[in-house]
Amino acid sequence: MKSSRINIALFFFLAALFSCKKVDVPTIETQPTPMHVYHVAYYDHKSGEKITGLEAELLSIHNFEGYSIGGSNVKTDGNGFLSFIPYWNYNYYSYLKLSTQTYVEALYEVSELLDTTSLPIHTKEGSIGSNVVFTRLLRKEGRDFYFVADLYHKAPVDIHIRQVSDYSDTLVLNFNAAVTGKDPSNPVNNFGINDLFGNGLQLSPGKKIDTTIRVYAFGDYLNEVSWSVYENVFFGFDEQGRKFFSEGKLEEKIFPSDIPIAITITF
Repeated sequence: MKSSRINIALFFFLAALFSCKKVDVPTIETQPTPMHVYHVAYYDHKSGEKITGLEAELLSIHNFEGYSIGGSNVKTDGNGFLSFIPYWNYNYYSYLKLSTQTYVEALYEVSELLDTTSLPIHTKEGSIGSNVVFTRLLRKEGRDFYFVADLYHKAPVDIHIRQVSDYSDTLVLNFNAAVTGKDPSNPVNNFGINDLFGNGLQLSPGKKIDTTIRVYAFGDYLNEVSWSVYENVFFGFDEQGRKFFSEGKLEEKIFPSDIPIAITITF
C-alpha cells in the first residue's frame, strides 16, 4: 500500500512538472541596419591632381551650439580616400579638418543630405568662424558614399609693418590685420583669416614698430588685406570689445601660390 501511494504521488508530481514546462516560441532574428561609410577624395584646386598621404581629424559639430565631439584621426588609404563612419544624428554634421602645411586650413563638411548645388563651394562662417569647404557627392554604392573636394593653396606673404603715426601718449594699443580671399571667377566663394598676428602687435607710447612678418594668404585668389589700430576695453565699442583708433585696407591683388611676395602696411 505504501509503495502504491508513493507511485501515485510521483505520477502527479511528474504530470504537474511537464504541464508547467515553458513552450519554446520561435524568435525572428533581426539584422542591424548597416552603417553608412563616407569616402572623400581630395584634388589640388590649381593642378587637378589627386592628393594622397593626407591626415585629417574627424569632427562632429552640433548645428546649433557649434561644439565638436568624437574627434579621431583618419588617413588616406591605398585608393586615396579618407574613409570614416559619420556620426549619424540630424543635429550633428561631420567635418574633416586636414593637417597640411601646403593648403588653406579649412573644415570640410561631408553630408549625403547636403545639396551642394545650392551652396557656394566654400565660405567663411561668420566673422570669427572657420573656413568651410563643402564636399560634393559623386555616387552611392550600397552603403558607401563617395565625395570629392578641392584643396586650396596657401600664399606666403611677407608683410612689412611700418608705423609712422603716434596714436596715444599714454595708452598701450594693438595693431592687427585680416585677409579675405575671393575666387576671381565667383566672389561668392571666399575665405578669410581674422587676426593674422594673434593677440596683436603691441604699440607702446613713444615707440614705433618697424618689422616684417610672414603670414599665409590665399593662393591664386584676390586677396584684400585690412588692418586696424585699437585699444582692448572691458566694455567695447563693438562686439569684440575693441575701441578703434584707425583702420585701413590695401588694394585687392591676386597672390600667386607658393611664391613669397612682399607688401607694406604704413600706418
